[in-house]
Amino acid sequence: MLTLWIAFLVIPVSAQDVVNAFVEKYTKDESLEIVSIGKKMFEMMGTLSSDNPDLMEVIKGLENIRIVSSKDPDLSPEYYKTAQELLSKSKGFEEILSSKENDEQTIVVVKESKDVVKELVLITNGAKGFSMIALNGKINIKTLAKCAGTLNIKGLEKLGSVTKNS
Repeated sequence: MLTLWIAFLVIPVSAQDVVNAFVEKYTKDESLEIVSIGKKMFEMMGTLSSDNPDLMEVIKGLENIRIVSSKDPDLSPEYYKTAQELLSKSKGFEEILSSKENDEQTIVVVKESKDVVKELVLITNGAKGFSMIALNGKINIKTLAKCAGTLNIKGLEKLGSVTKNS
């Protein structure tokens, strides 16, 4: 029994686990919006023709995206703090960006496997509210940053500063 318990403790925590823990904590909070996009949707999008090969590359590599957001500025600091705590307890994530501009804070962490980014979590807190985005799959950060505007997911535009520094 002790061996099973120890094995359970060393199981790596994924981005989805961080989002699930966050959503579970605030399960009755009606100010949160939660969107999940699964592999099947990406496969369906992959059959569409696009003039943007970078966008098609990003879509092809994704397994899922989970987005949690709130436009309630009064609750945003609490959400941000909770998300930070959950990420800090998670093993294997490495911070690639942390910024504070004006009244907006952003943290981006990734988890790599064999030099490939498999998970990316982005959390922001600012005047426009709180958001947490978790992406799973084979993620090319430079290509994702190029497509951030096309994907129209709040917060992804911050990845542009990561690619400028690499």
